[in-house]
Amino acid sequence: MRSNNDLQFEVRSLSTAMDFNPYVKPHAMISVIPAMGSFPLLKNTHTQGVLFTPFEDDESSFTQEHADQIIDFVTAQRSNGVSLFLVNCLAGVSRSAAVCAALSKFYKDDDAKYFRTKRPNMHVYRTLLNRLRVRKESHG
Repeated sequence: MRSNNDLQFEVRSLSTAMDFNPYVKPHAMISVIPAMGSFPLLKNTHTQGVLFTPFEDDESSFTQEHADQIIDFVTAQRSNGVSLFLVNCLAGVSRSAAVCAALSKFYKDDDAKYFRTKRPNMHVYRTLLNRLRVRKESHG
């Protein structure tokens, strides 16, 4: 597994994720989709894995189970050598920014850029960051 310094978490909207081609570096994608919807599968030969996780941009639909899915996915991808994670939602402002901010805070102790340029959903941010910390404590 690579060091945390190599990790990158990039926020994308659906349209910038579709237009940003090609991703020429190995990467994994986390696609935050509406609870009752779907997004196109955005991948190419450099995509190592894709996680679709459905939750709304509100204060209740993101659960510990969603957080665990994201944590398990990131852990598995990191063990396969992936260091670039592209996280998209519809607008690329709130849900995906919250996921990136929480992951960056946990792994790199720095979430400032996501709060300067985006409006992370604080419920998603706190739930994911708390879950990351609890799992770290329980696994040593």
